[in-house]
Amino acid sequence: MYSGDPLLFNQYSFIPVNPARWPHVRFEMAMRLEGWLSSKKAADLINAYTINGEKMFTFNALAP
Repeated sequence: MYSGDPLLFNQYSFIPVNPARWPHVRFEMAMRLEGWLSSKKAADLINAYTINGEKMFTFNALAP
């Protein structure tokens, strides 16, 4: 294994839950967060995140 190996791929996801099934959730806030997470600002921040000059994440979300 090495950097870039498909075995190292670790997808992060955000999935708002169904408010009809879980009425206690703050669905509007979850949708605001989802909107931000799929925004250009979030993409720029995520893509620019490095440690010791090495890029840690690659943004790949699709807009809702």
